[in-house]
Amino acid sequence: MAKKEKDEMFDEAEPQAAVPANPQGANLPTEKYAREYIPDEELPMPRLRIIQKDTEDQAAGVFVNTQTEEVFAEVECILLGIRRGRVRWDSTLKNMDEPLCRSRDGITGAGDPGGSCVKCPEAVWNEDEKPRCALVYDFVGLDATGAPFLFSVSRTGIKPARNFIAAAQRRRKPLYYTGCVITLRKVERPATYYVPVFKRAGEIPVEQWEEFEGILAQIEGALERTPTAAVDTDNGGAAEY
Repeated sequence: MAKKEKDEMFDEAEPQAAVPANPQGANLPTEKYAREYIPDEELPMPRLRIIQKDTEDQAAGVFVNTQTEEVFAEVECILLGIRRGRVRWDSTLKNMDEPLCRSRDGITGAGDPGGSCVKCPEAVWNEDEKPRCALVYDFVGLDATGAPFLFSVSRTGIKPARNFIAAAQRRRKPLYYTGCVITLRKVERPATYYVPVFKRAGEIPVEQWEEFEGILAQIEGALERTPTAAVDTDNGGAAEY
């Protein structure tokens, strides 16, 4: 996720995105020295989180990799796919380790209250009160080194995510038909928070689509075997707005 000059990323004359030469192992040692200590599905999947509030260690308005603790002002990546889900948090904020209820498919929830998401009263607007259960988009991506990651958006992050998805879906192309640069936009009312902004950057050669589809299938398979990794339980308060 090395930072590049914006002029390079948004140059309309550039015919294709910068794609890792070896997206499955560009940041790993050579095969001679590689070891499989535990099955891949047992390895934690890195997540990108938005730092929404200043802390003693980190100023707000940046992304952090939960595995490497690297911090980025913007993220250069390739978004491979997306999952829709729903999450209901404890409104008293007493327990942010586990949601009260969550759905991994946006159809059926597990927890309190659980059951059908369509019929759930926690997922609808009540006059001026926002739903206690929020729609969540989980993106699966590859960073600039070829390492996989997950990035979740909800609430105010849903609209910009939908616009990014629509650009591919309306053209009947895969999500990864272009590269992507994710930045943050600061909003100061009713409180200060940061909203993700998705910018497409250069086209991916069609001959590489099959390779990315294979990588996505491998990652989704690993997530199915370790389903808890598929839901972000803490995105720095982004879901509060």
